Amino acid sequence: MKDLEKPSTIDALWEDASQESKNTALRKFTVDFDLDSKEIKIQTKATDADGKPLFDWKLDPEAM
Repeated sequence: MKDLEKPSTIDALWEDASQESKNTALRKFTVDFDLDSKEIKIQTKATDADGKPLFDWKLDPEAM
């Protein structure tokens, strides 16, 4: 979790996003902590036509 304090880590989550997405879709997201599997998932609340998040990430607990 210390890595999330670094601007470079946060910037890496957004590296493939356009400036427009950063100003709209990436303004609200949910974070899901699974304490059993130690997985952390992040999904935007903004969805596509199929109802899937526009952006989603899964943080690897082994890499932390």
